[in-house]
Order: sequence, then structure tokens, then C-alpha cells
Amino acid sequence: MARGVRRPVVLKPLRSAANDGVSFCETPQETVAAFRKILGSENVFSEVNTGVVAQEYLFGPEYVVNTVSRDGRHHVCDVIGTTRVSVNGMQDICNSVYLMPRRGEVQDQLVAYAFQVLDALGVRHGASHLEMKLTSSGPVLIEMGARIAGGDLPYYVQLATGESALDWTVDAYVRPERFFARCDDDYRIDRHLASVALVSPSAGTLRSLRHLEAVRNLESFHELRQFVPVGGQLVPTTNDSSYVGFVILLHEQEETVMRDIGTVHYLDGEGMYEL
Repeated sequence: MARGVRRPVVLKPLRSAANDGVSFCETPQETVAAFRKILGSENVFSEVNTGVVAQEYLFGPEYVVNTVSRDGRHHVCDVIGTTRVSVNGMQDICNSVYLMPRRGEVQDQLVAYAFQVLDALGVRHGASHLEMKLTSSGPVLIEMGARIAGGDLPYYVQLATGESALDWTVDAYVRPERFFARCDDDYRIDRHLASVALVSPSAGTLRSLRHLEAVRNLESFHELRQFVPVGGQLVPTTNDSSYVGFVILLHEQEETVMRDIGTVHYLDGEGMYEL
């Protein structure tokens, strides 16, 4: 590392979700303060945090690989790319996810690494959700949960590909012969998928979302999931629990979805929220 270059440290609860308690620390003082704030506090599961994880901050794009396993054989249900933004004093807030084709130079690296992680951790049965960054030296694990992905992602992946980790988990446990017969098959994308977050820049009572008509007129628009209703209270988005909502995009053409992701990002921001 070059002299004078500081790299952040990431602190987070030993057990939690939705970016709860994740802190990016630039100095020893910030690290100590984050540790004291996390330890002993209550997480999103209403449990007291009994431990704190410290990780090196990794540079590179972030991806998700969702799998289902039976007897140590692993199937890739979906590979998810993300876009991220630094807002409201927080680094690395995810503002969209999108389904990637099963095969590609990036996907091949991610999947090979994911399978190594599963084997190293002794995961032989059931669903797994792996988050990793693709650094200049290759994929590096951020975290792995022995569970199906959250946020209704399996439902939307099912709309895009015809099945999801939910279907594969059922096969793995009750129809193992079907699981093994198809385990090495690649998923096929019938409709490309993205979920774009609405990121609040401020706090106040929401009067309207100004650009909803433009969002609904996008070619790939499928659904708006709005979490803060008109008359509800906005807070600045700092984690997965404080998004205003999600715009779901589905379309047969990948380019159309990727274009509409950028359009939603352009419409979102200070001008979206009338308070």
C-alpha cells in the first residue's frame, strides 16, 4: 500500500441482516466508536449483539451467487450484479440489483469461487446466499448465509427464469433424483430482471413522488413496491430497511432493462420527493 493511503475497515454485527449496523471506519477512533455502538445493541432480529465482525474494505464490484446443494453437489440458481452509491454519509449503499446470464467471464470466476467457499465451509445440503466482491486479485467473500436470498428476490427470479432457489430447494429435499439429473444445467433467462431502489435523500412527511408517471411509462416497468406511503415519514436511506421502495423491471431485452435502471437512477434523488 502506498504511504499515506488509508483503507477503511468495515464493522458489522456477528448476526444480522439488511445492512443493519454496518459501519465504514477510516480511523482507529471511528472503529472503537462503531464497536461500542454495535456490541450489546439490538439487531434487526430483536437479538442482542454478542459479537462484532471486522473486515478489510474491498475495492471492486459486488455480486451475489445463490445456490442450492444436495450431498455436496451445488446448483447455481442465479447470479446477481449490483450498482452502488455513497449517500447520506454511508458508503456502498446498493441502489439496484440485476440478474446476469449464467455464463460469462465474470460469472465463471464468481461461480467457481462460490463452489470453493461452499466446500470449505462444509455446506452439503440446502440453499446458500453468497455475497462477494470481484477485486483486482479475484473474487473475495464478504459473507455467506446458509439460506435463501431475502427481499422477494427468489419470486422475481422465478418470473425471469421460470424457477428459483425455492423450487430447487424443494427438489433437493423431496425429489433428489430430479435435482441430480438437472444439477449442472444453466438457468435460462426468459425476461431480464432488475430491482431498482428508491433512495431517500432527506427526512420529512412525504407528499408525493413526483416522477412516478415517468417511471411507470418505462418499457420494462413491471411493478412499484412503495414502502413509504403518501403521508408517511421519510428518513434518509442508510441501510436496506430505509429504502422508499423498489421499481421492478422485466423485459425480454437486456439492454432495455439496463437503460431503464439508469433512467430510474436519474429520476430518483432530491427532485423525486415532495415533502
